[in-house]
Amino acid sequence: EKEKVVEKEVTVEVPVTVEKEVTVEKEVTVEVPVTVEKERIVVVEKEVTVVVEKEVEKLVVVQPSATPMPTAPASERIAFVSDRDGDDEIYVMNADGTGAVQQLTDNDSRDLSPAWSLDGTRIAFVSDRDKNEEIYKMNADGSDVVRLTQESTDRSPAWSPDGSRIAFMSIRDNDFEIYVMDADGSDVIQRTNNDSRDWSPAWSPDGRRIAFMSDRGGNFEIYVMDADGSSIPKRITDNDSRDSSPAWSPAVR
Repeated sequence: EKEKVVEKEVTVEVPVTVEKEVTVEKEVTVEVPVTVEKERIVVVEKEVTVVVEKEVEKLVVVQPSATPMPTAPASERIAFVSDRDGDDEIYVMNADGTGAVQQLTDNDSRDLSPAWSLDGTRIAFVSDRDKNEEIYKMNADGSDVVRLTQESTDRSPAWSPDGSRIAFMSIRDNDFEIYVMDADGSDVIQRTNNDSRDWSPAWSPDGRRIAFMSDRGGNFEIYVMDADGSSIPKRITDNDSRDSSPAWSPAVR
């Protein structure tokens, strides 16, 4: 593990864990099976070609987990909620609307608010299948459903860019606040604390900040805070109307 400058390609035998500081001009190729985080992945026969479209500080190649990789990139699929079977369930379809629609959940309760992990392998969602709205996650094919929260009314899951944490809003302290937990549901930390309503967390592409909506100033405005809770939330809109549902633009490649 060392700093290395390359002009053409780096080939890494797997399974291994590799963390290299790299500056690349063309492409980095690794033999499968691997999972590559943060860069665009193109599957070519028996290799995974990671096309790096700009200089990067760190390229992380890790051993694959038991979670199956999706059959198509998440950018080519859309998850959505439908009541076509009589109650709200989560479905996935191709981004152009072609092909069969895949139903991922199937129960007598409501499954809502699907949120993709950045690598496209997992979906977090809200369900009241256990009589209360809680955060769950599942593999992108609907398998391995895991309940992550155990308190009262948890909503609006949002994955951190590296897939290690999930931000959400909860009423567990008697009003809606923003919380962050590890992706397995552990280490829940409250990030906001006031007598108003803080809703709809959204991670910045670098994972350092979280935008959200709050009515702490009298009406709903957009605020931004450090993801680790180290700063006082900064109000970035100011008007007499309702501002809601913040969404960061993706990182520029």
